[in-house]
Amino acid sequence: MIERTAEVSQKAVERINKLLKEENYPGNIDILLIDRFGNLVAQRIRYSDIEEAMESTFTLIASCNTISKTFAQGDATECIIRGEKGYIIAVEVEPTILVAAGIPDRQLGIMLQRLRSTAKKIKKIIEEDAMEKVTV
Repeated sequence: MIERTAEVSQKAVERINKLLKEENYPGNIDILLIDRFGNLVAQRIRYSDIEEAMESTFTLIASCNTISKTFAQGDATECIIRGEKGYIIAVEVEPTILVAAGIPDRQLGIMLQRLRSTAKKIKKIIEEDAMEKVTV
């Protein structure tokens, strides 16, 4: 279901997935946490009908690969892409990237602020996870 990277433990992924649900983002917006290679780490994706979900997922995967390449170059810490079904916003959360998709024009600024806040919380979870690995 979730392909996670070695940099983030299963325990941290579970905490991040719980956080993404608790953040209560609008139901029309997909939230993903990916690594720098475009691999999925955690998610909160809407599924209303299977065909739409598959199309949306493939579009997101392609976007995530583009976004991860942009961040890997080291020039960006945030990225906004205009897609057919709304905007995609990506915010760096070392060593991962938080991505939100399906954002309408009118919510772009608000969603960017919310993602920055969520990114800080995810960063804290990842840092705590790294500290636990060091002490074990």
